[in-house]
Amino acid sequence: MDTPAVIEKRLYMTFCIEYQVRIGSQVIRVHTSHSNVFKEGSRCFLTFKNPRWYEKESEALGKERTERQVI
Repeated sequence: MDTPAVIEKRLYMTFCIEYQVRIGSQVIRVHTSHSNVFKEGSRCFLTFKNPRWYEKESEALGKERTERQVI
């Protein structure tokens, strides 16, 4: 199912790019290769082919991740 979404944050990592993507009232974390580069604020569509579910991160861990961002 294709769903309209908005890129809220982008984080360059060694092995991928991590995006925080808003879909409606939810924000999800998406990893993609370095060849798929989108600007923050860009609209995009997501196709969930092999979704994985993880436990919710602590607020402290989310803050630490934000502080380590490369802009």
